[in-house]
Amino acid sequence: MYMRHRLLAMMLLATSLAVATRASAQADAQNPPLYSIRVTGDAREQVPPDQIEIDLGVTTRADSAEGAAAENARQTAQVLNQVKQAAGAGAVVTTVGYSVQPEYRYPREGREPQIAGYLATNIVRVRSSDLKGSGNLIDAAVKAGANRVQRIQFALNDEQAAYAKALRAAATRARAEADALATALGLTLGRVVSAVEEDAPERVVRDTVRFAAAAPEAATPVEPGIIEVHARVILTVEATSAK
Repeated sequence: MYMRHRLLAMMLLATSLAVATRASAQADAQNPPLYSIRVTGDAREQVPPDQIEIDLGVTTRADSAEGAAAENARQTAQVLNQVKQAAGAGAVVTTVGYSVQPEYRYPREGREPQIAGYLATNIVRVRSSDLKGSGNLIDAAVKAGANRVQRIQFALNDEQAAYAKALRAAATRARAEADALATALGLTLGRVVSAVEEDAPERVVRDTVRFAAAAPEAATPVEPGIIEVHARVILTVEATSAK
């Protein structure tokens, strides 16, 4: 009797295992193993600048700090007056730096340095949409007393629009790369698991300014370069075996 019950139990177990194996095989056929594909899409949008920023400075020297500051204020007022006229009503002029500091003389004998005078410096930044008139603006500032032109930067008034276009291109490129990779591996793409906008090294990665020799009495020539806006998208997509 014991052997009969044991044999029956073994037969029932074998039958259960066979059913479970068939069910597992059917489930695997209906739900093939899932994989994931992770790709990065990069895109750069090249656009011409529509804004220019110019940093103009006035540096004055005097025997005293008060004298250097007073002369700097007078000279800077003249520069600002001419700059605002040349730049027009749409320009924005702001002060970005001001300093008064001693100027030292260093004796040859190695003695303590001595104050030889004082330097006062005032830096103003002009932002304008008149790129063609930037040469005339620089000339007007120099004629009025500006003795430093230390920065020229091109920019976009609506950088976000250019970035959005680059971002769309990056996402499209990432999806195309995922499709190509899935095809090469014999996989079928499924739903998008994640799409991450990654910070690019910098959004505006290249702009240039070129100065050319000007004829006498001609405006200082300034030629804007091209601005590149960089976007990057990391895309993760589910994939299943095509077989």
